[in-house]
Amino acid sequence: EPSLWAEVEAFATDNVDRAELGSEDNVAVARVGGTLVRESGRLTAALRSDLEYRHYLRNTYDDETLLNLDLVTRATLVEERMFWVLEDTFGQLLTDTLLPDVVTNRGDINVLRTGPDLVLRLSEQLRLEASARYQDSYFEATDLDGSSLGGSIGAYRLLGDTDTLGLQADYTEYTPDLELRPE
Repeated sequence: EPSLWAEVEAFATDNVDRAELGSEDNVAVARVGGTLVRESGRLTAALRSDLEYRHYLRNTYDDETLLNLDLVTRATLVEERMFWVLEDTFGQLLTDTLLPDVVTNRGDINVLRTGPDLVLRLSEQLRLEASARYQDSYFEATDLDGSSLGGSIGAYRLLGDTDTLGLQADYTEYTPDLELRPE
């Protein structure tokens, strides 16, 4: 069953350009999004989207549209024990957090993650979980592209129907791409 949402907001700012003598503007924002989840046998996939339109009423900046997409898939390799996860995230990221959040200060980002999850039930209340991930990151407007390898291991105790107590350790090693983009 897909879920959809929409929202509209308007706000006034006295420093839209984050300058010492800032510019005033009124901004109207419309957002729509949704989530779609599909399960088929041993495969589960979820897609989340978020589309935003910004209109600057005093034309301080050009109007703009932003898009974010998240895809998560999980394949069952061994029932209730071993899974393979594939995640892809696309969106926009500020290149300088001290400058305004506008198209000239933003670049596309795409992050792909994949790897196995292992769940071992030691008893009705106690389980051990481990995961490993490979990640590839692409940043359109910066030289921060790279890849990482990581993993986590955790022990968890179920305290009730909705409560869990656990201890988890994570490790990630990042390797930047050494090829710099031309200016």
